[in-house]
Amino acid sequence: MKVFLSFLVITFMLLGHSQSNSNKKNDVKIMYQFDYKKHSNSEKLVSENTTLIIDNNKSSIFTYQKMINLDSIQRVRELDITDVMSNRLSVYSFIAYSNDSITHYETIGNDLLKFKEPISSNWKLINEKKQISGYNCKKAIINYAGREWVAWFTSEIALNSGPYKFHGLPGLIIELYDTENIFSFKAYAIKYGDFEINNNTLNYFITEDGDKFQELDRKDFLSIRNKYYQMSLNQKLKYMNRNEEGNHELIVSSIDGGSINTNRKPKIRNFIERN
Repeated sequence: MKVFLSFLVITFMLLGHSQSNSNKKNDVKIMYQFDYKKHSNSEKLVSENTTLIIDNNKSSIFTYQKMINLDSIQRVRELDITDVMSNRLSVYSFIAYSNDSITHYETIGNDLLKFKEPISSNWKLINEKKQISGYNCKKAIINYAGREWVAWFTSEIALNSGPYKFHGLPGLIIELYDTENIFSFKAYAIKYGDFEINNNTLNYFITEDGDKFQELDRKDFLSIRNKYYQMSLNQKLKYMNRNEEGNHELIVSSIDGGSINTNRKPKIRNFIERN
């Protein structure tokens, strides 16, 4: 099963004003379209749906909608191959906020890793305004993890939250992008209701019985991730099965039966955290 999972790892409600403040329940769910360029030299955008859930404005999580799907399934039964394939992601990551800190969970190969960091709130407010989907928004910028980011937030929604790890503005972040135009988040739906946050973080991932998260410091995590994504496919397979007996080698053929070089170095990946 571990070898199989290792292979899988390789291998308009548009912000509607119709919901009035008087009808709000405790929890809020904001859905963002996340567009990004997967590789450094690519012009092609990849799109994923991501979700921010704020539990009574005390704690919150941010992750991919596909990982929320995995959690929903694993609350009632074990995952099967159809579940895994229909909820594939290039990176499985999950962010939990509590008080003034963030816990970042992510898989590297088939390792479950996590690290903590403080919430960055060193925003610089810019005297610019514009309307986005009917909301009056203001501009702010911040430097985070080696990139400069531009946020458009609205004080009409009194939540100091936003996508990924971007919090601390006096209003909800509606739109966010980096100045190199590699990553962008755009809110497309806001829902009020009762949205339970599952404290069993493992449920959001593809795991095996007995798996646990290993805690690292941020620097070590980024070092491991950078090294892993510079490996060839065969190197990744060996890394993921380094504690297993025997040698593992990945053999891949094209649709016409031709061989594919699995020792070729991959393209350079883009990550939000450059450093």
